[in-house]
Amino acid sequence: MRVLRWFALWLPGVADGGLVSPQGIIARAALSPPLVATVLALFVGLIPAIQNLFFGEGAIFGLTITAALDDFGQCAIPSTLLVLGAQVR
Repeated sequence: MRVLRWFALWLPGVADGGLVSPQGIIARAALSPPLVATVLALFVGLIPAIQNLFFGEGAIFGLTITAALDDFGQCAIPSTLLVLGAQVR
């Protein structure tokens, strides 16, 4: 239980007096943004009907959501390198 309490200090909302329980810690870790994005990407990639909404000819979300996510993806690595370079002393 001591390890769980130590790990909980690194999770948002717990260090400021939130409830520390094993279920709460697992729930907070399971709902991290990268994990949620990965699960959503699996659903979009594995289900052809949903995949056709985002990619291909006549995609409904092709020019809006997909184009915006593509732009965000193209600037992800340069912005990460900029942040890392700013932290170098």
